[in-house]
Amino acid sequence: MTTNDKASRRRFLKMAAGGAAGLPFIQLGDVCAASSAWSPKKPINPDIDNMKVVCCFDTAMLKNNAVMTNFTSQNNAVNADKVYANLDAMACRLAAKQTADQAWRAIFRSSKAWADTRVAIKVNTVNTYCMPRIAVIAKLCTVLTGFGVQGKNIVIYDGGNNAFSAYNSYCSLTDTTKINAVVSDGNASLGNTTPVTIDGWTAKQYYCTTDIASGAVDILINFAVNKGHDRSQNGYFTLCMKNHYGTFGAAVDFHGSTTPFISINKHAALIGGTPVRQQLCIIDSLTGSIAHNPGTAPDVANPCRLIMGTFAPAVDYCCVKNVREPIMKAVHDPTLVDGLLSYFGYANTDPQWQEFDPKTEIKTSQGPHQGSRHVSICLNHDKFGCAPVHFELDNSPSDAINVSITDIAGNQIMTHRIAEGNNLYVWNGKSDGGRTISKGLYVIRLWSGNWSDAKTIRVY
Repeated sequence: MTTNDKASRRRFLKMAAGGAAGLPFIQLGDVCAASSAWSPKKPINPDIDNMKVVCCFDTAMLKNNAVMTNFTSQNNAVNADKVYANLDAMACRLAAKQTADQAWRAIFRSSKAWADTRVAIKVNTVNTYCMPRIAVIAKLCTVLTGFGVQGKNIVIYDGGNNAFSAYNSYCSLTDTTKINAVVSDGNASLGNTTPVTIDGWTAKQYYCTTDIASGAVDILINFAVNKGHDRSQNGYFTLCMKNHYGTFGAAVDFHGSTTPFISINKHAALIGGTPVRQQLCIIDSLTGSIAHNPGTAPDVANPCRLIMGTFAPAVDYCCVKNVREPIMKAVHDPTLVDGLLSYFGYANTDPQWQEFDPKTEIKTSQGPHQGSRHVSICLNHDKFGCAPVHFELDNSPSDAINVSITDIAGNQIMTHRIAEGNNLYVWNGKSDGGRTISKGLYVIRLWSGNWSDAKTIRVY
């Protein structure tokens, strides 16, 4: 046990004995001391470079002439099908895989069976006019439930500001037209809070989301939104690193210092565990704000971008240097920005920024193998519609293909075998038992031999 561990335990015992106000009752074994999990250039994912950051620029992710004055209208402005497809393409680039299924399985890892795996998605809800969009969360949840994660084990949260009022109406464990996940009322669905210490700030008491601090959460997704902040010590930006001020609550205001801003992102609660808990960082940059501590709707021309990586400091640095400053004309604290990566042992020349535009991108030699087969899935129903879904099979063009369709809860709807040489399957919108489906999100999975791929569709 380190000196900090002992100090934290003594402090907790003293507070518990004195009846400290607001201290939740927890077992002593659950108290998490704040030893840093960071070591120089520690790999978050052994198969993905920490410095690799992928950005998709696609104006089609937002509908034309969309009005975005609040969170509802911002979600209505998003072209969800484009977001789903672009996130798959981003995952393929980040993980260097040919198919989306292979890529997401390389990004998300668990030491448990998928049915027992717990996932937490951290969002930022301080400014209700500018929050992470529903379409991205829907895609992430669909990927995870497609692996076998139960919706009841996926929790969307913001402990510092409460995500419940903003996100709960979009989620349900029974309504298949909604996201199959739980929205936490503060930290309630994640065990409330646990006292921890932060390296460099051991004299101050903090309260971390309990199931994250204790390791009960297996996969943590850091989903931030592109906006500014009012403190120079935080760089004047509110991105992935700052997002966890909602995971670590404090007895004092720690916005005014660089120490906790850096230290919480080295904390064992976030990057501890085997595999490491925080496995993906995303910045919703479909819209953006340069205002410091913004309290209104987005105030710049839409960047129309999504940004993804495995390591929060690299994702934030790349967003500032490649989007916020050159495109949004935002101003930041250069001292923090220029020295940010050095706190983690990296140089400003290390990030690998990969931006692509799917509308103009030209296929290279890294594309599908010659002779690959294209298969399209279409819906033919007089009451419902759905955009066609297209697959490229990385195998012999003559192989028979299996197709299955499930709802977002993972319930089997239908299966079919596409005959050799056929390139089109028209689904009649019914289950194998003859029941007509309803509107909502569905997952189409194709497989043949060792090849498989899955895509999300929206029936409307």
